[in-house]
Amino acid sequence: MPLEKVLERLGELAGWVEGVVVSGGEPTLHPRLPGLLRAFRSAGLAVKLDTNGSRPAVIAGLVKEDLVQAVDMDLKAPFERGSYSRLAGVDVDPETILSSMDLVVRSGLPHRFRTTFVPGLLDRRAVERIASRVPVSSEYILQAFDPRRVLDPALADTKRPTDEEMSGLREAVSRLR
Repeated sequence: MPLEKVLERLGELAGWVEGVVVSGGEPTLHPRLPGLLRAFRSAGLAVKLDTNGSRPAVIAGLVKEDLVQAVDMDLKAPFERGSYSRLAGVDVDPETILSSMDLVVRSGLPHRFRTTFVPGLLDRRAVERIASRVPVSSEYILQAFDPRRVLDPALADTKRPTDEEMSGLREAVSRLR
């Protein structure tokens, strides 16, 4: 859909819609992201960025230019190179993710960090290691994997964690915070 049409529709919804969330794959990979966010901001809309934190320089530029008003960042694995790369599906330097976390926290913007618990890929100890690196001043969300919405067909047969399992994990995380 052309940007003009999106902005036109958002204009029609003025009073109902105050902002947009930019997510999807990884939005910071797209070279036209700053221009898109400038258009949203020029239209008077607030912007929340959903990111995996793999591009701290891009995030820093967006924050500096006041193109985002909130950030949600996914934390996929404990911050060890092998673990993070395995769960991300690409080579990731965990220090890059930690740098983005620090940048987001220091920005002063409303933010949340979140991890999707996928049985078989993460366990309680891994979740605790992730949560222990999240500043206590930041909100940390542990969400359950949903096998109905997977990009990797290999995960389609993975069972959703039970409510009891998630409750136990959230309790363990809350003791760390």
